[in-house]
Amino acid sequence: MTNLGNLCIIYEVNAMRIKISSLKGKKGASIVFSDVLDVQSLEVEPPVTEFLDPIDIEGKIVNTGAAFLVEGRLTGRALLQCTRCLKNFEQDFDLTFEDQFFADAKQLAEFSNEQEDYLGDQSLIIKNDEIDLSNLLTDSLTLAFPMQVICSEECRGLCAICGGNLNESQCSCEENQTDPRLAPLADFFKKQERRKENGSS
Repeated sequence: MTNLGNLCIIYEVNAMRIKISSLKGKKGASIVFSDVLDVQSLEVEPPVTEFLDPIDIEGKIVNTGAAFLVEGRLTGRALLQCTRCLKNFEQDFDLTFEDQFFADAKQLAEFSNEQEDYLGDQSLIIKNDEIDLSNLLTDSLTLAFPMQVICSEECRGLCAICGGNLNESQCSCEENQTDPRLAPLADFFKKQERRKENGSS
């Protein structure tokens, strides 16, 4: 689909790279894109175990004159590991992403004078008239989930003694069993109690 008013063209994403040759030298021009990401090509980090469904991606690239602004949205479903009970559970996600890309090192340097966060990031320089979204999408998915997630607010976690899942059954471990690291201290207090009972100090 082409909109001659602002040169808005829908392209399919190819391996998370998008051609932007139609935007070069045309401030205000934009491209709208949409596609489905292959979950097998994505790296996963805890707490994500795997992505369950193809991830839908949609976004827009705008030539702002100073850079090429990329904005978009990712929606999908992931399998996460609960940090309390270690069981896997499914969770939907809906997140946005945004970044700036640059035609060459000179444009990046000029922009970096105002925005120090972009200083020296060569991955943001466009090559072969293609914007590579790989790092941006990977970082967005990684930061979408906190390091510690729980399957539910009621999750009881694991027994500290036997490691059993307390959500599935109540174990028979003694609740007051002494931590082995505190055993010498517990023995000391027991001796003190016996001395008091025997009338010694």
